[in-house]
Amino acid sequence: MSEEGQGWMEWTKDRLQFKMEAGLRSGEWDESKPEELKEKAYDSHSEAYLEAGLADLPQEDIDKVLTAVDRGDLVFSWDAIQEAGETAWDMPLEKKVGSIPALVNWLKDGPSITD
Repeated sequence: MSEEGQGWMEWTKDRLQFKMEAGLRSGEWDESKPEELKEKAYDSHSEAYLEAGLADLPQEDIDKVLTAVDRGDLVFSWDAIQEAGETAWDMPLEKKVGSIPALVNWLKDGPSITD
């Protein structure tokens, strides 16, 4: 990751932590319901990624973020699929198109979901 990408990772981590703490403080998130808490945490990812400036990163960093996703999550987790779709939907068209080669290689060359 570039220096800008590393900064994005820190900012994203902070945004995710803030969203969780705010949800718990407001009572919107309930720690006594782990499955619900997990779902709300997943739901906060696309928003945090975009708020932290994912779309403003160099294409190489965006490709690294996109291909860091566990393939098993995209196959077996509706929450992961939904968050990936929401993030992609809000990205500028040129960034989406620019990521196609990296995503194709990730699908073609990476380990299988059973590895």
